[in-house]
Amino acid sequence: MIAAMSRSGLTAGPVLHPVLGAILSKSQPAVMGVLNVTPDSFSDGGQFIAPEQALAQAQRMIAEGADIIDIGA
Repeated sequence: MIAAMSRSGLTAGPVLHPVLGAILSKSQPAVMGVLNVTPDSFSDGGQFIAPEQALAQAQRMIAEGADIIDIGA
């Protein structure tokens, strides 16, 4: 389970996942990359269906500053 907390509520309760705590403790907003892995994706035309392509795209987003990757399947 992951605790949902606002940045101002960091001391209000436990953060149950270490990655979430690290993201919420940053002083600037987190950046989220969206990776669509479905063939009918309207935004990328299904170009990340193969696992190798999806992984390469996720790594590219991280290298460009994404803190979170939202994988749409």
